[in-house]
Parts: sequence; structure tokens; C-alpha cells
Amino acid sequence: MGCGCEGQTFKIKAPIIEQSGNGIQKIASINYGEHTPHTNSETQEHRLEICRSCEFYTKILNKDRCSYGNGSFLRAKVSLVDQSCPHPEGAKW
Repeated sequence: MGCGCEGQTFKIKAPIIEQSGNGIQKIASINYGEHTPHTNSETQEHRLEICRSCEFYTKILNKDRCSYGNGSFLRAKVSLVDQSCPHPEGAKW
């Protein structure tokens, strides 16, 4: 890369955000340690297909959202290995 960072490990903290009436607020951070474990693009698309056929799926401001529970942004949720579907009758993925 030319920046001198080759072979280095970086710790990543991902914020959990909440949208309120007057904007977006950071409410917590998740520490993923040495890296953020992401799913591959095929898994992400498969999960999104399942979500889009669910009664809790919604699209707000052109963003895929799950209206069950905390209103997760689905693009982020389906891309993380340690996440699962929060459906009340059991996880669909």
C-alpha cells in the first residue's frame, strides 16, 4: 500500500447508532477486537432476499430496514458474521 502499515493489526470499534427525531446519536460501541468479521457477498445477498420477503421488512429513505425490535439497518446487519435474524418466531437466517 505504500503507507507503511502492511502487516499491522488494527483494532476496530463499530458504533451502535440510534435515530431520534432530531438526528442520529451514538449510543454504544462494539469492540470487534482484531478485525470485523464480515460475511461474503453471496451470504449477504441471500440474507437480504430472506429479509425482503418478511413481514417486518421496510424501506425508509431508500434504506433496507427491519421494523422488528430496534429497526436495524439491514445492509450492516447481514454483513456481520455474528448477527442473526431477530424474527420473533425464530431466526430466518
